[in-house]
Amino acid sequence: LMGMRFLSGDIAPFVIELKGVLCLLGEYDEAEKILKETIATTKNPEELAFYYSLLGDVYYDKGDIQKSKQAYTNTLEINPKEENALAGLLEIAWYKEKNETAARKFLRKLMKNPEIFAKVMRYCNFRQKKDLLIAGIEEWLKEHPDDKEARRMLDSLRRM
Repeated sequence: LMGMRFLSGDIAPFVIELKGVLCLLGEYDEAEKILKETIATTKNPEELAFYYSLLGDVYYDKGDIQKSKQAYTNTLEINPKEENALAGLLEIAWYKEKNETAARKFLRKLMKNPEIFAKVMRYCNFRQKKDLLIAGIEEWLKEHPDDKEARRMLDSLRRM
């Protein structure tokens, strides 16, 4: 990775792919090691936050929810708008902690910044988290009951 940083400057694409492959192979400890090394050598705060969020993903996939939450929290201390970490915390509340009330409260908090809310919803869509999409749109419609497009999306998701 250090050689790639020297050659291209931006190693994020390499780190993302390497993390993905290692996690698919079940090599979580190796993915964790690489991300920790990358974090230790990263100076740019935005990149640092991104790598912490990837570390949170590794812990999530590994099943270590406490470490995952801590990595996502570290991410948000650096960049409070990092959507991967926000979505990760949302997934933890919904799927791992089975706390729908907390997840919906978190969604309402995200709605205060519609741009961030939309990014997190796109992430949920990308990850095929239909139930989180439905919950997000339901919460949106509580605040925006006249949003016809959101209502159509919700109806469409429920029919799937």
